[in-house]
Amino acid sequence: MRKKIYFCIAIQFVLYIILQSFLGVSLFYGGKVYAAPGDPGIELVKNGNFDFYFNHWRFKYNSVLGAKAYNIINPKNFTRSAVTGIYNTGHTDWAIQFFQNDIPLKKSYKYVLTFDAFSTIPRKIAVELKNPVTGEKYFSKIESLGTKNKKYRMEFIMASTDNPEAQLVFNMGSIEDQIINEFHEVTITKISLKEEEMKKKEDMDTEVQSSLALSRTVKEAVEFGDTENMKIAQEGSFLIPLSTKTENSKEIVLALDNSGAFNSYYEEINSPFNYGIYASEKLNFQGLFAYVNGNTYSKDFVDLTNEITITGTCASFTHYIEGEYDINEIKTISEPVEMPHFFGSLVEEALENAQVFDPEDFPDDAAVPMPGQPEVHIRYEPSQNSFRIVANNKATFYIDSSMYFKANLIISLDEVVIKNISGSFLVADGDISIQGNNLLPAGPDERVFVYSIGGNIRFQTSFSTLYGIAYAPGIAEKP
Repeated sequence: MRKKIYFCIAIQFVLYIILQSFLGVSLFYGGKVYAAPGDPGIELVKNGNFDFYFNHWRFKYNSVLGAKAYNIINPKNFTRSAVTGIYNTGHTDWAIQFFQNDIPLKKSYKYVLTFDAFSTIPRKIAVELKNPVTGEKYFSKIESLGTKNKKYRMEFIMASTDNPEAQLVFNMGSIEDQIINEFHEVTITKISLKEEEMKKKEDMDTEVQSSLALSRTVKEAVEFGDTENMKIAQEGSFLIPLSTKTENSKEIVLALDNSGAFNSYYEEINSPFNYGIYASEKLNFQGLFAYVNGNTYSKDFVDLTNEITITGTCASFTHYIEGEYDINEIKTISEPVEMPHFFGSLVEEALENAQVFDPEDFPDDAAVPMPGQPEVHIRYEPSQNSFRIVANNKATFYIDSSMYFKANLIISLDEVVIKNISGSFLVADGDISIQGNNLLPAGPDERVFVYSIGGNIRFQTSFSTLYGIAYAPGIAEKP
């Protein structure tokens, strides 16, 4: 009878192996697993061994930031692992993420995080536990992965208030600004996060428990060059348990950092506005002569003119100059300068001042006066899905608020004065074309700021000088 029982158990075990390995079926429950007797801590990670493949896990990458990757579950030797294939890390650490939500964390509790990982090439990853809504990081650490599998272990004490919906994240983008465009795979398995048991009272005087939270109040977004006040506050408590059994005296030193109370800080950010001409990809000059009074930036710089002059720095990844040149400095760079998208605040300004132009509000091919400007007219041309701004000669086109055009935009002016008294932008969803003759600014307010959200900007002028900014960051599908 005993032999038959053993035989049945063996058959069940073999069936389990077949289902697990070939059909992808697991016979174990995949919810939250509580610790068995003698195993300290409560398991907080669901499906940490990937028995249920991607259940409770999510993966994403940001192609706008240059990242390209995929994620699969690889069953091997009865062990499942999360394998992330990476073609390009992108430009930030969070450009590639593998994460799980709804991790319950309690204030002042100690946690132990462990996992096994390796990479086909040596590289770093960043591991975080954070609030997915506010972005507050409860724990963050950078780990270096080798080509051989290794177990990683890290501990931390939850210093913030309880959060039953924290997020565990493995960031596999550009760590510490190290962009990797060589294909490689990162393998992670046996992920575990446990709440450690509380210490016994007689042992508590060996460790000082602290619960300090640092908070700051500041605008989420600040315009370039603006000054913004920031409020920094520290709050919390120290728990210093002492026992009557302690014979030796203890010295307590408390250090508070108030260095930011009366000082000012700024960070020099290298942005497209540092350059007279900025091109995210290629900057190509053609013709007889070219003169640039300022700096230029591009990934590829190509000059096919007979002679070019650049008074500032010509910064690029690659340079090709065919003719004579007079360039103050040719600088080969390796880190890209990204173009920020800031049209949201400009559109809000246009909405507040009733300066939004929607094709649905205009008759086709019929010119109507611009609001408050009888000498300047605007018409919608459905054949080109474009608004066209025209004006009588010697007229003045006033720009006292940002204007938002839900189409392409053509600015067609001859011998017209453009008064931009507030430094506002003309924003269009599509292409912007600036046409005109004899546009000659005579004062500091005569300037043109244009922003194309998803298109290009073209200048089709003659005998004209324009002051201002032409900004077209492009979109992922059409850079």
